[in-house]
Amino acid sequence: MAFDKSYLGDQVATGVLIPTIQGISGIIPGVTVKPELAGLIGAEKADFWYDLAPAVEEADAGDDFDTAQVGSKKATIVMTKALHADEKIPQVAIDTISVDIVGAKTLQLATAIGNGLGKRFYNNLVGLAQKKTYTNALGMVDAIAEGLKTFSEGVSVKIDGSADTSFSNPTNGILPTTIVVSTAGLKKLRQDASFKDLFNGTGGLPGTVGTLFGLQVVYSQHLDTIDVLATAGVQPAEFVLLNYQGVAFPYSLNMLRAIPSENFNGVRLQAEVVYPDHDEPSVLVIDSFAMAFTEAAA
Repeated sequence: MAFDKSYLGDQVATGVLIPTIQGISGIIPGVTVKPELAGLIGAEKADFWYDLAPAVEEADAGDDFDTAQVGSKKATIVMTKALHADEKIPQVAIDTISVDIVGAKTLQLATAIGNGLGKRFYNNLVGLAQKKTYTNALGMVDAIAEGLKTFSEGVSVKIDGSADTSFSNPTNGILPTTIVVSTAGLKKLRQDASFKDLFNGTGGLPGTVGTLFGLQVVYSQHLDTIDVLATAGVQPAEFVLLNYQGVAFPYSLNMLRAIPSENFNGVRLQAEVVYPDHDEPSVLVIDSFAMAFTEAAA
């Protein structure tokens, strides 16, 4: 009898697991994070390059260029944390089990992992993002429109975890690509009088729910429990504006297997997904690439 059966290279299994994790977690390649880093297989670290502001200076025509080294820098994120999921499947044998048989269980695993991973991702993102407010009593569509202006005029406060105001969003053409809304933010958006004219929505489940001002709108319930202002009680961000090219949260599926159970007649379906530690600053190297918004006091 086989001791275990790995599905790590099974396209059907990973085709169920990874897209479900992305939808539930809100870690969506090319929408909320750099696409080349999310949904890796069997990785322990991820390398990527990020662009700083290029040096521009006045000079006489024909002069030599300055030798100052700026522009692209390499960052390495080590994935030192993990989520383990373990699901019992009774009355099946390890020798005959297939991913088609355990499809529903694989989906349950993915949903549980997606919830856990999404909470950690948004906790990291909101913790590193710039904290902003929008004018009191604005409707949500107008609040987001005001936020787009704030983002487009943004300047870095920190780069790679250190105080640095050298990066300018307008100088470098950095505009938001994505709007992430909390439950409260989504409710206000649906109640806004401008909603029907500007918003194309599809349901209210976690993940991409539509477009607004040409930007992807992602709903994430994980924002609801993150205290953006560090005040008494939880004060969550109503929405986050981000440019996904500046957000790096790699995660990797490093185990997906079925093993015989010693305690009951059946098998256990187990998965491990690894991700970076909360203190890893490379999740948001340049903090002006993400801004978390709450309503200003009256």
